[in-house]
Amino acid sequence: MTDKDQSNKDSGEERSKECLKKGLAHLHRGDPGEAVEFFSEMLIASNESPLALSCLGLSIARTGDDMKAAERYCKKAIDKNPNVGDFYRSLAEVYKLQGKKAEAIETLNKGLPFDRGNKKIFSEIKKFGIRKDPPISFLPRSHFLNRIIGKMLSEK
Repeated sequence: MTDKDQSNKDSGEERSKECLKKGLAHLHRGDPGEAVEFFSEMLIASNESPLALSCLGLSIARTGDDMKAAERYCKKAIDKNPNVGDFYRSLAEVYKLQGKKAEAIETLNKGLPFDRGNKKIFSEIKKFGIRKDPPISFLPRSHFLNRIIGKMLSEK
């Protein structure tokens, strides 16, 4: 690798990091349209890194413009690097924004084995409000026996 190639690589990495920082700031402020611009630039600067793909897909979904493209970008990020739980969270949010609750939950569950320490995945799953059937199905969920047995089972 020549000095010029190394310099171009370094400047691309710096630009990619700068775009990531600015894109995330816009995303957190609730301005996904601006974030799309930075993540699109990051996608080019990073030579289509999985992180850029996932961030771009999530931003596009939050704008509500092209949900199919958002889904494609997030899936491509997972295909390139399936070991990152946050990529599954991004795809799940895209599904959630499309009203596809079952796909969102399934995607979050697929991401769990890759990132067990990611409490954000667990909290997203909890937000969906999925609950198991009560231990004693013929009694109401609020019955004291179901509450006691349920607590005991969840502590395992």
